[in-house]
Amino acid sequence: MTPLFLHPNAFRGTDTPAAARRLRRLLWMALCLVLFGCAGLGTRLLPPRIQISAIAVEQIQGLETVLRVDLRVMNGNESALHLRGVDCELFLNDKKFAAGVSAVDIRIPAFETRMIPVTVYSSVIDLVRGLVDFPKTESLSYRIKGRVRLGGNAAPSVIPFSAEGTLAAEKLRRQ
Repeated sequence: MTPLFLHPNAFRGTDTPAAARRLRRLLWMALCLVLFGCAGLGTRLLPPRIQISAIAVEQIQGLETVLRVDLRVMNGNESALHLRGVDCELFLNDKKFAAGVSAVDIRIPAFETRMIPVTVYSSVIDLVRGLVDFPKTESLSYRIKGRVRLGGNAAPSVIPFSAEGTLAAEKLRRQ
């Protein structure tokens, strides 16, 4: 016996009315599965809001400076974000200052924040160039841009972010 969807008369209308109703029901079910199944494949995630909380010089060695940047990551989504990593570039006073990556395993619940430490590296030349006006000012302007990598089969798996603002002089400290 040939299945209904392979029957040669299934699409010609020469079959019985009951078979035609079954075929229409089958097509509607398939269409609903496709439409409703694709709707649940993923929600569009908003980029997290990120601010610099602090910058600490950890080490100056040779021509390289190692800094720890504490990022406050704010999740404005209705679902939790599972962060696997952060990749960022830091600009001070509109000059490229440092770049770094950090492997993290942090879950940020919906509408909550977490602090993420990122180790960034800067050449001594970039450090001097970025801080050239520092003695004259009470604050530094910063811009940070990068990407957060998500875990847990999230779609998209990479979300870009950028933020800018000012950093008070007391936030830059040596540990």
